[in-house]
Amino acid sequence: MKKLMMTITMAVLSSYSFGQESNAPSKEFERVKFDAFCTGGDLMAKVLEKFGERAMLDLKSQRILKGGTQVFDSILFANPQERSWTLVEKVADDAYCIVATGAGMIPHGATPPAKKENNKDEKPKQNKQDLNKQS
Repeated sequence: MKKLMMTITMAVLSSYSFGQESNAPSKEFERVKFDAFCTGGDLMAKVLEKFGERAMLDLKSQRILKGGTQVFDSILFANPQERSWTLVEKVADDAYCIVATGAGMIPHGATPPAKKENNKDEKPKQNKQDLNKQS
């Protein structure tokens, strides 16, 4: 049931296309477009809380666009126990988009913890990357 609810919730989130025209600083860079899951702030926080992630850092992120850069308010959500994280950008009034997710988070310079052995009777946990495979 929990897996079904997460699938339905993520399906409700709209898709937002990033990658506006950019002035790349050199020929070593190229413009890339990508889609992101977007929704209102309250629903975004509720969805990420279901993965045990909570807001940890408020950030300012920049995107290189044609004619200059644009600054976005961003929030880094994280689950220290599971070592997962999600970067969310506010792209408009009450419109927040997931722009990156990851796992294996450790403090900079720290030694990664030893891997745990999987209990074969335990069901594998669903992660955010699995949601993309289902849609």
